[in-house]
Parts: sequence; structure tokens; C-alpha cells
Amino acid sequence: MGSASLLVLIIAAVAFAAGGMLVSKLVIKGTKNPAKGQAYECGIPAKGSGWNQFHVGYYLFALIFLIFDVELIFLYPWAVV
Repeated sequence: MGSASLLVLIIAAVAFAAGGMLVSKLVIKGTKNPAKGQAYECGIPAKGSGWNQFHVGYYLFALIFLIFDVELIFLYPWAVV
């Protein structure tokens, strides 16, 4: 009984996702505009490649900030009590 309901749930999830994609393909307008695929930054046309490499330190700084920011959310109720 348990595995059958799991199989039905998986089939329903796949059908729901595929149905959403199918409906979106049927509803959207079929015209393609190459200008809409361009990168847009404050009205200035993009120059060069969009694949710029950044120093890994920026990502580490952002992750550390995120960790301490989430920690602060959990410490606030403790400090209030």
C-alpha cells in the first residue's frame, strides 16, 4: 500500500510539472525577438562576455555574512526573553 501511493505521488508530481510546461508553451506568444535575449543593465548595452570571474573571497565573505545574519535571527528571541 505504501509503495503504491508513493508511485502515484511521483507520477502526479511529474504530470503536474509537465502539464505546467505544456500550458506555458501553449499560452505564450510564438514570436521571437533577438533583442529580448540580450543582457540588460540600466539601459546600457552589454559589452564583451557575461562570464566574468570573481575572486573566491567575495563569495566566502557573502557566505560568512549569511551565516551570521541567520544566526542573529535565532539569537534575537533568546535575547528578548
